[in-house]
Amino acid sequence: MVLSSDSSDNAEQEEDLKIVIQNQEKLKSIFYKNVKQETHEHRIPFIIYPDNKFNQIWEVLNTICIILSCFITPISLAFSDDLSSNDSFTALMYFFDFFFLSDIIMNFITANKDENEKVIDDIKIISSQYIKSWFIIDLISIFPFDLIIHKIDPDNAQINSFNKILRVLRIGKLYRLIRVVKQFQQNLDPNSIENRH
Repeated sequence: MVLSSDSSDNAEQEEDLKIVIQNQEKLKSIFYKNVKQETHEHRIPFIIYPDNKFNQIWEVLNTICIILSCFITPISLAFSDDLSSNDSFTALMYFFDFFFLSDIIMNFITANKDENEKVIDDIKIISSQYIKSWFIIDLISIFPFDLIIHKIDPDNAQINSFNKILRVLRIGKLYRLIRVVKQFQQNLDPNSIENRH
């Protein structure tokens, strides 16, 4: 008799435990549904969020352009005189400059996360963080010094030699690779507190 009461008590406890687990799962799904809904309701228009599909595609394209530019930039510096007459190469360099200019604009409107994984979507804070970190390097690396100097006096030898020195500033594009590496480290390490900028 004692054994049967023990087994019925165990059966009741198991049944109670199943009910508790089911209720927990229901509460969890309701909570996550509400959090997700609340998150999307409070999103600011014109701000690109990290989980946005467009942002994820842009990051992949950005990485590809940075890696390609790491190969092309040193070649353009070494053989600038020979390549300046090549229309295809010039068009490719303009494409990279235009893409990286677009990326600069994107950085001003892309939300990122703080050390507590809270999304920062205040445009003033985003802009301030970007200006204090990568903005100057990004801007210098795409600024068309060579075009401006060439327009001033294309036949002046001193200006042309100065132009070659200024072209070295384009090496700043290679610093973007550091940011890509940090981005990958952040994606691989969930405990990382580095943000996009």
